[in-house]
Amino acid sequence: MQETNVPQEVITCRICEDVYTVGTERYCFKVPAISTYEPYAYLKGCQTPEILIIAINPRGPIGTVHEKTKDDLINFKPSGEKQAQRFYSKYKGISQSMYNNWDSNESVVAETDLFKCFSPNVDNNIKDQLIRNCFHYLEGQVKTLSNNLKLIICNGVLVSNTIKKKYKDNLSDLVVPYNDINFSYSNFKIGYDDDKSLDAVIVFIPFLSGRFPLKKEKVEKVKYIIENDILLKKFPELSKKLKLKSYQLPTPKSEKEASPTTVKTPFETIQEHYELPEYLKTICSNISEGNANLDLINKTLHDNNINVSVAKADFIQLIFEFIKLAFEDNILTVEEKNYIIYLKRLFHIKHGDFYVHSNGFIEQIIDYQLTKIYEDSFVTPQEALLKVDLQELFDLSFDQMNEYTKPKARTPIHQGANPIDLDVFFTNDEYFILKKGAVS
Repeated sequence: MQETNVPQEVITCRICEDVYTVGTERYCFKVPAISTYEPYAYLKGCQTPEILIIAINPRGPIGTVHEKTKDDLINFKPSGEKQAQRFYSKYKGISQSMYNNWDSNESVVAETDLFKCFSPNVDNNIKDQLIRNCFHYLEGQVKTLSNNLKLIICNGVLVSNTIKKKYKDNLSDLVVPYNDINFSYSNFKIGYDDDKSLDAVIVFIPFLSGRFPLKKEKVEKVKYIIENDILLKKFPELSKKLKLKSYQLPTPKSEKEASPTTVKTPFETIQEHYELPEYLKTICSNISEGNANLDLINKTLHDNNINVSVAKADFIQLIFEFIKLAFEDNILTVEEKNYIIYLKRLFHIKHGDFYVHSNGFIEQIIDYQLTKIYEDSFVTPQEALLKVDLQELFDLSFDQMNEYTKPKARTPIHQGANPIDLDVFFTNDEYFILKKGAVS
């Protein structure tokens, strides 16, 4: 007789179950009952890696069970992740040799996550609590692996910012190799072996977590630094294991070749920047030609067998890319603002969808714009209007936008600036603490 009520999964961490709930499902770490393991053992690939990739979190509904057993994690191959090829293919761009090694039986590469539990996104309202609750797992992994680790790759804005903050005393000699790419690396005092400090290198790639494959020229520059300036120069033995050879940057096009003869529409520019899925190429072309409508979009999705929820996430990212282009001159025209509103309607983006699906990208855009606004410790009326535009575009409340603004305003206030000139609101208690810190 078959046994009944046998558990199919086991929860091995409940720290965050009261932080985030959806219906009856709670934020927790569920693993198969046939092969249980703790969150600190969640490591995909080599279990004593020399290269560690840190992503944000497994994406899926709250309460999703980690289907992989411990053996599955040990034998992980990125090429086997058919449902996540768009995600894992980005690692090919920054080093094909690293990806090939990860996909082999001699792998020295592994991936883990900042947060170990499944969720469709990381809600900005709870991210700090999640970091407080979950970071000790990642910290324990880094410490346990410290004798072997040579290179750590931070995938995305949230991971990069968190690691910089948590390990600020371990970082030194930050290098920002390109002015036009949000990418940097630093030496990392990772641990001690016989009283001798061990040095690793940690790479911060905020833009890596975007949904679309990255612009080839941008990726090639990052690949050049990772393979030539970091791996080959600093870790020759690791480079041999990766079968790495010196990489040369392609010769750039001449100015004549690079300059377009006609002005391109924003969506033509986006198609040049990214290798979009075929269905999005069709939709972008329709938009550029002024032929886009809901019926045509639905037909394109149907013809390409694209799930609506997948499409919505891509549509949101498409609008983000348009917004980035619009903000390149630090001005949002009325025409651009109205066009963004049109795109939101065209793609059926509802109030709050931006924040729910892609708050990490919102943070990236807002952080970049606010940094530029506050660099002179004064907010002009035009810049204040730009902040309002940002708030409205992303369907943020005043309080949400103000929380993004506070960190940028703290330094000017410490230096004596008047909050009235900074377009920010602090409570009396917050302002008193700020001023007290400035005096002391």
